[in-house]
Amino acid sequence: MLFTMLLPVIQPVSAAGGGGANDEDMQAQNAMAMFNSESEDTTVMWENVPTGLIYISERLQSSRYLIYRHDAQMNTSMIMNNEIPYIGNVSACVGPLSGCPGQMHIFEYDLPPSQDGSFYYGIATNYHDIVNGTWTMLAYMVLGVSQIGQPINEYTHNITAPFSVNATYYPGLSQTKIDWINLNQLTPGVLIETGDNAYESNIYRHLAPATRENWMFLDKTMVGNASAGVSTFTYTVPPGTDVDAFYSVTYTYLGYEDTRFIGGVNTMDANWPVAEDNVAPGLLLGGVHATFNAEPIGGTGNTTITWTDNFLEENAIYHVWRSGAEFNNTSDVYVEHIAAVPSGIQSYNYQVERGTLGYAYYAVTVADARGNHNSMIDSSVRDGPIMENAFDPWVAEPTNVQAEYLGGGTTSVTWIDQVGAEGESYHVWHAWTKLSAATNLSLEATLVATVPDGVQYALIPIPIDKDRLSYYCVTSVTRYNHLGATYEDTRFQQNCILLPVNEDTLAPAPVTLAQPMLQGGQRTVLLSWINSLAEEEETYTVWRHLGTPFEDNETGNISDDDGWEIMIDNYAPTPAETTILREVYLPAELDRYTWYALIVADEWANSRDSLSNRSNAWLVHEDTTGANAEVTIGLEGEEGVTSGALKGGDYRLSIFSNEPLQEFPLIHVFTSDYDSATGTGNTFTPEQEITRATPFLSSDTHFVWDFPIPNGMQTSDLVVEATLIDDAGNSRTLLWENWSIDAASPTIELFAPSYDSKYLYGDD
Repeated sequence: MLFTMLLPVIQPVSAAGGGGANDEDMQAQNAMAMFNSESEDTTVMWENVPTGLIYISERLQSSRYLIYRHDAQMNTSMIMNNEIPYIGNVSACVGPLSGCPGQMHIFEYDLPPSQDGSFYYGIATNYHDIVNGTWTMLAYMVLGVSQIGQPINEYTHNITAPFSVNATYYPGLSQTKIDWINLNQLTPGVLIETGDNAYESNIYRHLAPATRENWMFLDKTMVGNASAGVSTFTYTVPPGTDVDAFYSVTYTYLGYEDTRFIGGVNTMDANWPVAEDNVAPGLLLGGVHATFNAEPIGGTGNTTITWTDNFLEENAIYHVWRSGAEFNNTSDVYVEHIAAVPSGIQSYNYQVERGTLGYAYYAVTVADARGNHNSMIDSSVRDGPIMENAFDPWVAEPTNVQAEYLGGGTTSVTWIDQVGAEGESYHVWHAWTKLSAATNLSLEATLVATVPDGVQYALIPIPIDKDRLSYYCVTSVTRYNHLGATYEDTRFQQNCILLPVNEDTLAPAPVTLAQPMLQGGQRTVLLSWINSLAEEEETYTVWRHLGTPFEDNETGNISDDDGWEIMIDNYAPTPAETTILREVYLPAELDRYTWYALIVADEWANSRDSLSNRSNAWLVHEDTTGANAEVTIGLEGEEGVTSGALKGGDYRLSIFSNEPLQEFPLIHVFTSDYDSATGTGNTFTPEQEITRATPFLSSDTHFVWDFPIPNGMQTSDLVVEATLIDDAGNSRTLLWENWSIDAASPTIELFAPSYDSKYLYGDD
């Protein structure tokens, strides 16, 4: 693109020649124009006269082409009379003399707004006679030569852009506020503000001035949009920015965005960018140093902080920070800003408040003239810990520390809160030896509790399986005038118990339970064990389980199975009891297997719930049900029967018990009409004697007894009564009466009819 170059004065002189057909006329050749509807500009092109004369080329080098535009065909008189202003002024020959003949020229004309019509473009030659210093206008305006042969149609939009774009950067917020005047504020109603056709504002940011010519290629970023009627936008500047920025605002209206920047009203002045700087200065060099000096008379003290200024920053401010804990960020809520010092002083004296006790850290940072400040620091600009003691002569410890073991794995530690502190908390320490100022807490003590103020006690859980002597100390933790950090005085002057406390969570060794004895006759289980000599004031608990708590194992724990139930709870024997006997009573008609277990607990209720089969746990067959049996009677050598008629002969009575018997069955066999008092009936077992069946082939469930039934014995029912005692001592007497005795021979009696007897036959 060739930019317009205006001459100081154009002298109106008469045109030389008529049609400009000679090379001396230096008339522009082959003029043509093209309109670009996108960029709304027109490109005019022409060539120099293709002369072969050197002096003509020399004249061209000192001549200017003036470009004209008009809505009607132009002629020489219009130009000579200055009726039409020229729109461009370019050199007729650029470069060496040899390049002048036929040299191509291109001129782009940015059309003004609100154009809609047909226009001619023409080129006149303004010759500068260097020798005489005169200018001669050669304006032939020949169609198709120095003037385009036909007009071209040109259409441009009205101005649709805001005015007075301005930007202000706010360092504290790292934001830039962009303001402008909307077109409707100057000319109300020009643009639609509501509905789908309302205009929208586009806000662009770029680091070079914006013009109509460079907008297409300008490196820019759309940072936001604003709806119709809004005339401000805030852009948050990214961290690490230090640039001079420009902002432009355009409208998108009815599908068209006006980026012509006519008059430069909707972009910032090229000479006045906005400086956006949020880059903080670097950390100070040379370090930061702090020293505390106590003032015993006033009960306070002073800490002096010194540093070396950053001489590269003008009008810098140096910020002094303080905290009770090491910090890397000055924006931490527990970091206190104590001073802002101008350049050139390089020190600050901080008065420590009375009652302060503990370590302090100090840091110094620098802020530039815009207020940019780096809150992140490191140890190069921080000093500490600095011990500051303005608390003496008060004692920073609680008093009257006491400890008592309560049993059940808990020790109670009590104290009286420290005087001169509020909002403090208390640390409870456990140690094997008494603590002192020389104690290394990390190696010799354990923190077991943290308690707020006002509580004044702590319940300390004791680990299991311990029997120990323990010391307890209590320290206070408070801020002592620091914002967030606390201080803990660990000199241990008066805050420990004087004598150790005995703590016992060690369970006693298991006690062996003797094999329980079932006494079925009495319906009891007898339990016994030896009283432990290793414990005093111990108690014993007997548990019962009706299922299978061990599954396929030989050991287990009471806690493994919910089926365990207490039968004897916390039995406390007297010192004189060496062997302990206890009974568990059973209901009648019982036949089951039951586990019994014995658990011992010491005077602090420490116990183990571990069980071992046949040691402190036994499986017992609880049998309170008497034996049952089947009785058969048969002739010797024949199979016995459970019922039926018995004739005379030698018989064997067989008893088949459903379980082994402790004793041979006691039997009584007699007829159902037997009565010893009256002498009626018969008995097969002698009176006043004990008759027992004997084992068959040494069996403990099969017993026999032989007896005869005499021939001719009176017919009656046979009764068998047996008393069975099983291995558990359960006794049961059973009665069977399913047989009848038929030992008498039959008799026949004959009867003869008399003379008077009648017999009926047939129907008579």
